[in-house]
Parts: sequence; structure tokens; C-alpha cells
Amino acid sequence: MLENFVPVQPSLINAYKDFPVFIIHPDTGSLVRFLPRSGAYSDTAIRRLLENGIKVFVTLLNEHEHREKFEQSLLLSLAGPFDEQKAAIVRDFTLMLVHESLTRQELADESQDGFSDNLLKLQELAEYYVALLDLDSGEDILRLMHRVMSKDLTTATHSVNVMILTLRYLEKERKEGRSEWLQCVTPSEDRSTTSAAERYALKQWALSALLHDIGKVMVPDQILKARRRLSSLEYSTMKMHVEHGWRIINRAVPQFSSQRVIVRGILDHHERMDGTGYPLQLTDVSLPGQVIGILDCYEALTTDKRPYRSAASPSDALRILKEDTLSAKFQPDVYMKLVRLVADA
Repeated sequence: MLENFVPVQPSLINAYKDFPVFIIHPDTGSLVRFLPRSGAYSDTAIRRLLENGIKVFVTLLNEHEHREKFEQSLLLSLAGPFDEQKAAIVRDFTLMLVHESLTRQELADESQDGFSDNLLKLQELAEYYVALLDLDSGEDILRLMHRVMSKDLTTATHSVNVMILTLRYLEKERKEGRSEWLQCVTPSEDRSTTSAAERYALKQWALSALLHDIGKVMVPDQILKARRRLSSLEYSTMKMHVEHGWRIINRAVPQFSSQRVIVRGILDHHERMDGTGYPLQLTDVSLPGQVIGILDCYEALTTDKRPYRSAASPSDALRILKEDTLSAKFQPDVYMKLVRLVADA
């Protein structure tokens, strides 16, 4: 029934008011038109959609036709000082793009040909977030984005949060004159200036962080969304997301698979310096694996609430990661940079 429809964030519904909008009726489960009153959807209507978990859709054709116009109206709505309300708009637009790109069935179905386009959208998204660093208030915007993002707990949100943390981490490295993060990037054709090389490197790192868990699209939902401890067999299945991620990238977007930072972020983010990680139990872990790995852990600890444990406070998460660092799972200097990053939140 939904093969010709795409979901949209309810909070963005007014951007689609000129097109047919549909919802899943909460009583009948059928797809029905949802019409705006007086030319727009009211805040009350949007709040009810959100509170009741009602899913909103537009047709695939309308979504493609509307995307360019929608992005232009988004930019207009973000004009002026950046505040929490605007951060929420960017959050919802970001999550819409990431959800489309990371959860579409085409990723898991090798017979489909169009899924590489979805992944290439993420390249544009990474460029957008890298561009924020050029603004005088860029770091403040990223901090605010992370706070707003953390209110919505999904796999897509987690990936975006790790990307934001990664860019904040690298911005501090850049300002302090450190270049190790630059040196591990596959060279680009345009290295005519330092700024061009840095921008290219930041984009590769942002994509690596955004795609680090892409293999989870191949993990069954009953495992991925389990609100209990996984069995040993289920955990082994979950760990396969690393290899799945590499295969998806290698098949869907070959140009990504030649980028060292992207590849190592996907393959190494669960490796640990003491050899206890997976999938290869490496002890010489790449820098992307180390940085994205510890930021992935921190973000999961502080936002992922489970029935058997609560989400940790930032200080508790740092304490847990300090213990892991003392047991040689993480490099001490990478951990200390995370501490400074959290202190600046």
C-alpha cells in the first residue's frame, strides 16, 4: 500500500501543504487524505500528530517535485539569528533525509538500483553541516543542534548526533593546529589551499560518522529494536552490521569505498585498542575508528535508554569511558579530548 509514498516529519507538514498529504488513520489503519484548514496545518493539529504517533506521508512523485522548493523555503525560514525553534526545524529536515537514506528497503535489496541516490543525498547533508563551521556562530549552532537532536531517540538521530560530535571534535583539533585528522584522509583533487583540503577532509569525516551504522539496515527489527538484553546469538547477529555496512557502501556508492576515513569509520568503530573489539579484534585501530568509536559510545550511553538501564548523564558516561580507557580500550588523548568537548557543551 505504501510503496508509492514516503514519510515526512509531522513538524514539517506545512512545507507540503500545497501537495496531497496522507496519514494512517488511527482507528481504521487505512491511508486517508489529511487536509489543512485555512490553507495551513495548525500547531494543535501538528502536536496531535506527534503526541499520537500518527505517521504522515506524501506521494513519491510529489516528494521529488517538491524537494527543491521545500529546501528553498527551509533556507528562508532559517534566516536571522539561530535559536532552538530553528534548530528543531533543521533537526526534522535532517532526520527526514537520513531516515530516507538509511532505512529505505532498497539498501537491503540488491535487486534495486536506486538506493545509491539515497546515500548520495547524505553527501549534501554532510556538506551542509561542514558549512556551518564557516559561520561565526558555527560551534554554538552545532552545540544547540546536538541538544535538540538528543530529544528524539532513533537510529537516524544517533547517526546525526555522532556526526555533529565528530565535527565539533575536529573543529577543536583544527583550531588548536593539530593535523593528524587531515593526514588520514584520502587526498582530493582540489588541495590548492589549506581551507579546501580541510573542508574536503571534514566532509569525509562527517560522512564516515553519518554512515558508521548503515549496516544496521540489514539487522532484523526484532533485534535492532529489542528493549531487553540480547541473547548471545542475537548479539552476534547485531555485530554483523559492520560487515553489512562495508558491503552496502562498496556496492551502492563505490566512490565512498575508496575514501579511507569513510571505510575505517564503518569497519573500525567497534574495534578497541586492547583487541577486545570486533569484527577483527584489532589492536592497531585507525584514527577514524578511535574517534568515531568513542563518540559512538558516548552518544549511545547518554541517549539510549533501555528497560534494564537508564540513559547515563554526561559525567557518568565519561566515568564509564574513563574505566575503558584505563583498561586500554581507548587512547588516553582521544578520551581527554572527549572530556573537553563535553565540558564545552
